[in-house]
Amino acid sequence: MRVTLVLVGLLAAFAAVGAVAYAMTLAGEQVVPEDQSIDLPELVNTGPQPKITNDMNFVYNFGEMALGEEQSYTFTLKNEGEGPLELEGAGSTCKCTMSDLETKVLQPGETLDVTLTWEPKAPAEEFRQQARIATNQADRQLVLLEVKGSVLREVFVDPGGVWQVGPIEERTSEDEPLPEVGGYVVSGINGDFEVAEVLEKPDWAEVDIRPATPEELAQRAGRSGNAVTVRIRPTMPVGRFVESIVLGTNSENVLEVEIQVAGSRAGPVTMFGAGFTAADLSLDLKRFKASEGITRKISLMVEKGQPMGLVDYESSSDSVTASIEKDESFNKSTKDRYILTVTVEPGIRPGLYDHDRPVELRMKTTNPDLGVLPIDVKFTALPD
Repeated sequence: MRVTLVLVGLLAAFAAVGAVAYAMTLAGEQVVPEDQSIDLPELVNTGPQPKITNDMNFVYNFGEMALGEEQSYTFTLKNEGEGPLELEGAGSTCKCTMSDLETKVLQPGETLDVTLTWEPKAPAEEFRQQARIATNQADRQLVLLEVKGSVLREVFVDPGGVWQVGPIEERTSEDEPLPEVGGYVVSGINGDFEVAEVLEKPDWAEVDIRPATPEELAQRAGRSGNAVTVRIRPTMPVGRFVESIVLGTNSENVLEVEIQVAGSRAGPVTMFGAGFTAADLSLDLKRFKASEGITRKISLMVEKGQPMGLVDYESSSDSVTASIEKDESFNKSTKDRYILTVTVEPGIRPGLYDHDRPVELRMKTTNPDLGVLPIDVKFTALPD
């Protein structure tokens, strides 16, 4: 007969052995640490004694498996004693669920198949899962079923998350190197994994792919993979961007890998002012009372004689307005200064307008090289 015990994936809790309550194998016997409290069912046996098979100490080493993969293993318990063997689930030493045993009594000579199923949720060099079964055997009141091994990522990107490039400055000559950002696409399991092609990319991006060196793979616990470099051409739009690059692979399980590249290009206009960050074209107005509003001015430096008027703008909040005026008092031989005024009108709804929910300003300018100037306005509008 067969019983299934389902173990939900081991998390990072097993990284520190001292913090994990799992049974240890000493001198061929599995024992429970003294500081591990277990409430065992009271299975009393005063007659002929049962004897459970000690099959490889009930430890199965599965070796290596891919993260997210589900595996199972079946242990066979046999009563080799003279009396009935009573069995009952006694919990587990990790975050898992365990179904009740369908059969609680094995007569002498009878067997019971118990299947453990596990699906790891995080990589682990030393993965270990256990389930406990209480018995009425006088000298073995607890049986531990254990699976162990290593959990590896089949395909992963390093660094993870968004690849940041920028701020991207204007190039002074054609010989100047293009700004770039790079990383690796690696397999921790397959020895012949590779990025086969570029499936999608923005027009202004160049993508170079080469085999990763043994040293690069070793640093990332990878067995095969590629180094990927993304270069930004000067044709990219002005402003902040987040774009995806999709790579095709030779893996049967992971056909595509998506890499997000983010950055900003300030364009031909130099901008500065309190709370303004050129790297992501954002303006942080900090905290103010919603009933009072706030006004902030930013300097825009452009080449002498270049236009910098405001044709129109779009704002995600009717309470946030913008205007651009030339500073006629500014006298420099090569530059003109314009003043961008951003105003949060009194009476805006109180709230947090942060990086997740900024007010988006999209200003259409008369500057032929700049075109649209996007700025995210962040602030906290306090109630009275």
